[in-house]
Amino acid sequence: MSEATRDPIWQALLRHAGKPRIPHASLDAASLMPLRRTLHSLGDPHERLRIVHIAGSKGKGATALYLERLLLAHGHRVATFTSPHLEHWRERFRVCGRPAAETPLREALRRIEAAVQRTPGAGELRFFERLTAIAFSLFAEAAPDWAIVESGIGGRFDATNVVRPALCIITRIEREHCDVLGDSLAEIATHKAGIIKPHTPVVCAALPGDALAVVLREAERLEAPVIHAGRDFSVESVRCGPLRQRMTYRGRRELSAEVGVAAPPLVENAALALAALEQLGFAVHRGLSEAFAQGLPARCEFLPGSPGVIIDAAHTPASFAALGDALSAAQYRRLHFLVACSNERHVRDLGRGLIETAQRVVVTQADRVYTLPPEQMARVLRAARPSLDVRVRAELASALNEAADGLGEQDLLCITGSTYLAGRARALLAQRVTPGHPGQGQPAG
Repeated sequence: MSEATRDPIWQALLRHAGKPRIPHASLDAASLMPLRRTLHSLGDPHERLRIVHIAGSKGKGATALYLERLLLAHGHRVATFTSPHLEHWRERFRVCGRPAAETPLREALRRIEAAVQRTPGAGELRFFERLTAIAFSLFAEAAPDWAIVESGIGGRFDATNVVRPALCIITRIEREHCDVLGDSLAEIATHKAGIIKPHTPVVCAALPGDALAVVLREAERLEAPVIHAGRDFSVESVRCGPLRQRMTYRGRRELSAEVGVAAPPLVENAALALAALEQLGFAVHRGLSEAFAQGLPARCEFLPGSPGVIIDAAHTPASFAALGDALSAAQYRRLHFLVACSNERHVRDLGRGLIETAQRVVVTQADRVYTLPPEQMARVLRAARPSLDVRVRAELASALNEAADGLGEQDLLCITGSTYLAGRARALLAQRVTPGHPGQGQPAG
C-alpha cells in the first residue's frame, strides 16, 4: 500500500489486523453479535441508511462504483464502502464520490472505540468489523440518500451482513478464498447468497449452474425476487478501441453507451449497476455517458507515457484471462510485466498464457505481509517457462525502473497480480498521468 496509509488513524486500526482467518463453515449467526451489540450502543446507525448490499467473487467494487456514479448523476447523495483501497485507506469510505475527509473519519473512529469499551464482548472485534462499524457511523452522520456497501470475504457471516438492505446484488462467483469459503462453487455461493434478505430484490449476475442453483434456492426460501442476467436483463458489447467497449443494455428499456474499459467483465458490472438502478425505481434518463465513459482505477487502467502502462489488480484465473484479452487488442512493440502475487497459485495462474508474449517479467514484493517474496515467485515462473527473462527486485521503485528499462513510446508495461501492487505502483506513477482521469488515454501504437 502507499506510504500515505502510514498515518496515526490507520495505524490505530492496523493493531487489530493480522489475525488468522476463520473458515466460515465453522461460524454461525452468533459470530456477528459483538458487532451488532457495538452498533446498538451507537444507536444502530446502519438502520438509518437505505442500503444496496453487494457480494460476489469478482466485480463487487466495480459494480459499486458504477452504481455510485449513476445515483450521483440522478442528483442523489451517495455513500460507498468498498475494500481494499489502492493508495490511501480513506478511499474505502466515499461520500458523494470522494474519499471521506480525515476529521469525520477520526470522529467516527473515536465513537467506535468508545462503543467497544462500553460493550461487553466487543473488545474482540476484528479489523474488518471495525472498518464496517466506522463506515456505518460515518455514513449515518453524512445522511446520504443511498449507501452502497460491498461485503468483504463471503457474505453470510461477513461483518457487513448486519444490514437490512433495500436491494442486494450478487456479482460473478468463482473459486476464491477457498481456505475460508470452501472448495466448490456451491459452497462459495452459499456464503455469497447469505446476504439475501426476506422479500428483498436481488440483482444477480450470470452464474455457473451450481452457484446459480444455490442463489435461486435461497431467494425462493426467503421469497426474494431475483432479477437475473440473461433472463430479466442482458448486455452485449463490442470493442470500439483498444480500451473501450460499446455496450448495449436491455432491461426495462434499451440503452447504449460507450464504456471506458478493455475487459468485457467490467461491462457486465456496468449492466448490473443499471439493473440495480432500474430496480430501485429510477428511469435512467441522464448520466449514462458520464458514468461509464471513464475507466475505473486499477481495472485495466491505462496511464499514457513512454512506455504506456496498464495497471490491473487481476489475481484470479478469470481476471487474468480478461487482462489477456485486453492486452491482445492493444498495439505495442514490446511488452514487459511487473508482478507481485499473494500466493503461489496466483503466480501459476499468471504464468498460464498471460505472459507468453512478454519479453521480460520483473517480480517484486508490494507488501511484506500480503505478497510473496519475489524469489519465490521467480522460481514458480521460471519453472513454468524456463526461457522467460525473469528478474527479481525486492524494492518496488527499483523494480519499476527495471521493468520499464529499454521500453519506449511504442511499448507497454503491464503491472498486475495484486491490489497491493496496483495501489503502490499507481502512486509511484502518479506524476506520469495526463490531466483528467487516467483511464482516458489510449495505448501507443
